[in-house]
Amino acid sequence: MTAYCDWLRVYDAISGSPEVRLVCFPHAGGTASSYAPWRGRLDDRIELVSVRYPGREDRLAEPMSQCLEAMADAVTEDVVRLQTERPLPLVLLGHSMGASVAHEVAVRLRMRARAVALLIVSARLPVSSLDTEAERLSDEELAVMLGRMDPTTIEVLTHPELRELVWPSIRSDYDITCSYGGHDAPPLDIPILALGGRSDAWVDGASMVAWERATTAGFSSRLFDGDHFFLHDNPEVLALMNDFVCAQADSAPDARSPA
Repeated sequence: MTAYCDWLRVYDAISGSPEVRLVCFPHAGGTASSYAPWRGRLDDRIELVSVRYPGREDRLAEPMSQCLEAMADAVTEDVVRLQTERPLPLVLLGHSMGASVAHEVAVRLRMRARAVALLIVSARLPVSSLDTEAERLSDEELAVMLGRMDPTTIEVLTHPELRELVWPSIRSDYDITCSYGGHDAPPLDIPILALGGRSDAWVDGASMVAWERATTAGFSSRLFDGDHFFLHDNPEVLALMNDFVCAQADSAPDARSPA
């Protein structure tokens, strides 16, 4: 059973009494349900929350977001609402484009004096390392790039009906990711865990250490076997999630306070 906010899908914790909340931000073109398989594999103490981007799944009829910052604004409001209603230590995890959205949400929560215990970023460089001069790819070029990043997308993108269904969100998310210019906010004061894939042809996993400049608190990085989508269906990643989310979130000062 799940509960919904406009931008959040909240899965019931297996234990029924969660001790920490993990909010997961999908990649460009991704869906909230991409994290659903984690529910039965995360520690029982973790409440799993997936971000619901518009223009897909049960928000298919809604217009796409116009910029990444607007997405972060909207998600922040729902996170604040959820934290106010049921305060829990809060961990944000974003993969690829989702890492930038999660980072922006963490910045906004700091401005609202809302505690974040840990930020986990995956397969996406920080603001300071982004190439804002990259040339926008055509539809054909983007489809080729996606096929190289994840061969499983080739079947979807070559199927007329499926492509018609998923392409608008892929195109929109790619465009807002390319136009994202970041911010000049000071570094966060929360720990950051950066994850990368050793065979990622789009984001050099070793370059994820650049996230250390985005925080004045603790920093850790881990590399895993796999390509850009190493995060999913990876037992080692799930084990790391359980260790870091439970240990660091539980020790976050004032994490349970809604103030």
